[in-house]
Amino acid sequence: EEAGDLDFRDRAALEKNVSDNGSVTLTWEKAAELVIELQHSTDPDFPEPVVRYRGADPGSVITGLPEGVHHFRIGDTSSGGWSPPLAVTVEFFPKTNIHYVLTNLGISSVYVVGVYTNECVETTVRDACDLGYLVTMIDDGCATVTPELHEASLTTLRDRYARIFSAAEAMETIEREVSGV
Repeated sequence: EEAGDLDFRDRAALEKNVSDNGSVTLTWEKAAELVIELQHSTDPDFPEPVVRYRGADPGSVITGLPEGVHHFRIGDTSSGGWSPPLAVTVEFFPKTNIHYVLTNLGISSVYVVGVYTNECVETTVRDACDLGYLVTMIDDGCATVTPELHEASLTTLRDRYARIFSAAEAMETIEREVSGV
């Protein structure tokens, strides 16, 4: 069911621009008496939406989005009607100038560490590999919310997208390469 005039501000700009940091600021016009619900889904049909906001404010900042296309809709909780889905794209590595800088410096391999192994780190590893870099992910330099998620990402990335080393193994490799042994 449609939500009438309820819609996102700057819809065209939000759908055109790509987030390079996993966050998006969503705002909307609404009457003061309405309670708004903002739903998020990776599927434009919203089969299992996640409520990201409920309240009377005219907007919300959503953070921690992994790479990909994310769909949002807003609705008035009293009517059950929804705005048309808004598609927001998140891309990390390709959106920044890091590829340009590394290429111009002649760098062809990267070491990756970070937080949220199964989200930002995994996305960065895949993007770097797709761009032709020799990628080494530092296992003990990454973390996520559960050991199981961390291990699942390592299993997926190992020998497909990256070498998986401990920090000690990475330092030994770097020292060996620098000394020419």
